[in-house]
Amino acid sequence: MTTKIFSSKEPDEIDTFTCDFENRLDAETISTATVICEVVQGVDASAAAMCSGDPVIAGSQVRQLVRNGLNGNIYKLTYTAITSGSRELIETLKIPVIDE
Repeated sequence: MTTKIFSSKEPDEIDTFTCDFENRLDAETISTATVICEVVQGVDASAAAMCSGDPVIAGSQVRQLVRNGLNGNIYKLTYTAITSGSRELIETLKIPVIDE
């Protein structure tokens, strides 16, 4: 598992965050994917609601629309991809929310 840190996002910003599994797929494809959001620094009882809608699989990438977040918190998106070879690949992305 690899953790990447995104520079930051604004609290009211709505954007798509992408995880690329290309280097881990070999000759496989992504069959299904999930993304969960949790707060890792700060407090936010509705952190899971930041993930808006279902993730989209686009080739080797999994894309997730992310909205809102509380200023000063750091959130973690955990991307899980199930491959055509039945492997479960996990990557994480940390997103600091900063009102600039």
